[in-house]
Amino acid sequence: MPPGLTPRRLELLTALHRLSLTQGSVTVGDLAAELGLSRPRIQVHLDALRTLALITKATGKHGDLGLTDEGRAAIRVGIPVYGEIAAGPPGHAEQTPGRAVRHLEELLGHRDGDYLLEVRGRA
Repeated sequence: MPPGLTPRRLELLTALHRLSLTQGSVTVGDLAAELGLSRPRIQVHLDALRTLALITKATGKHGDLGLTDEGRAAIRVGIPVYGEIAAGPPGHAEQTPGRAVRHLEELLGHRDGDYLLEVRGRA
């Protein structure tokens, strides 16, 4: 967990992601209602999350909120990519996630423990 990411802020990131999937755009008021917190209290956490580069505020007149790639990684959205394997003869994959692929879980489904490997070379 990145420094400064408290359990409450993690909860806020998760709620932001969940709301964005169900309703599209998300505002401070939406998050306040979802979490049962006041708008000023939510704003304190949003300012901290913006400083940590985990969320963005859209430039539209409604001030919609969104997650950055780092924010998605903090709440483990996406399927982690654990490295590369060689095409052709069998080989072992690196076991450290380097990045995550977004939205693929919507196509394939996603269960705990799933991961992706990139194939390099020719078959």
